[in-house]
Amino acid sequence: MQSVIINQYSVKVYRKVILKFFGIIIFTFSTLSTFGAKDTSMVNKVLTQLGAGVNISHFEQYWISPDSIYKENITDKIKTIADKGFKTIRLPIAFDLFLQPDGKNFQNDLILKLKEILTLTYSLQVKLIITYHYGKLSDNNCENGEVDRIIAMWKQLQYIFKGNAYDELLFDLYNEPTLSEDKWKNSITRMVTELRQEDSQRIYIIGGTDYNSENELMTLDKIQDKNTIYTFHYYEPFIFTHQGAEWTGSRTKLTGLPFPYKRRKMPAMLAEAKGTDTEKDYLKYSTEADGEYIRDRMRQLASYCAVHKMPLLCTESGVIKDVDNTYRKRYLKALTSAFDEFKIHAVLWEYDQRFAIEGDNVSVMSALKKWIRRSKKY
Repeated sequence: MQSVIINQYSVKVYRKVILKFFGIIIFTFSTLSTFGAKDTSMVNKVLTQLGAGVNISHFEQYWISPDSIYKENITDKIKTIADKGFKTIRLPIAFDLFLQPDGKNFQNDLILKLKEILTLTYSLQVKLIITYHYGKLSDNNCENGEVDRIIAMWKQLQYIFKGNAYDELLFDLYNEPTLSEDKWKNSITRMVTELRQEDSQRIYIIGGTDYNSENELMTLDKIQDKNTIYTFHYYEPFIFTHQGAEWTGSRTKLTGLPFPYKRRKMPAMLAEAKGTDTEKDYLKYSTEADGEYIRDRMRQLASYCAVHKMPLLCTESGVIKDVDNTYRKRYLKALTSAFDEFKIHAVLWEYDQRFAIEGDNVSVMSALKKWIRRSKKY
């Protein structure tokens, strides 16, 4: 049985928090594997084991109470995902929803849930990615304490899992930032630098600003940390993948778009969209809505990251289930074929909610089987 090692610095910083949470500070994960501090090949080894992945939308649902979220057992869902051949699960968490009244420390129930989930995913030989969703970081507050607050939250999780599961548990530090390029580069570099001081081995995942766009990832460039994986999100063409989504405003109000582009099947342009971004997206749809465009985008990014030695992972991509299922399958086949060609591991958004690959009598699994099988060999 392996106990978490507690260093003097961590005890000083976290004694009050941990005593309040747990009383006795002994956490055990009897079978979780670890790596030595000098293992410089850890990222490449883990990357080859990621296979095909999928997000579980659950802990990021800030519109639901924490108590209701805790009561829903996702054990069977995780087992089903593993049975379908997925090797990675990404678990988005709205950190701020699960804080104690002090606004600083995580609720004990969240920690217990994460430990249970990690033990389960380990037993199923599935990697687990934890990511911070719906953060409040902005150009206005990034230099006034918000980065420090984010670091403090991550330090709590890092401390709890330190010494365990280095090739099983990855930390995706901040989902879809929207800061200016310079301020985001400074912010994420600070996060990695300060967290790394307390754990030399945990693998971090970071991406560019503008909602983790692939263009901004190339602008971000590589940071000085050997245990980092670089991520991007891919939802192009946006008016196709998000058509009908109410949270994106008028930009995705137009529905019935086909994939790939077929002029005779295109819906008429909305009159109220004249002169808006929706019109711009509509006019370029013929060039973006096909497999070759997706392939070119993946080739560009994969080539850049290979040259700059930036291990690459797509942590979100998918298409809303409101879209005709035939078009959804065609899109996902084109997408995963490009991932496959350029050996980019990916984690689809998401298993059984609004972008469901399975559930509510809607399934696109037949379009994913080849990718799931082949991605295990990258």
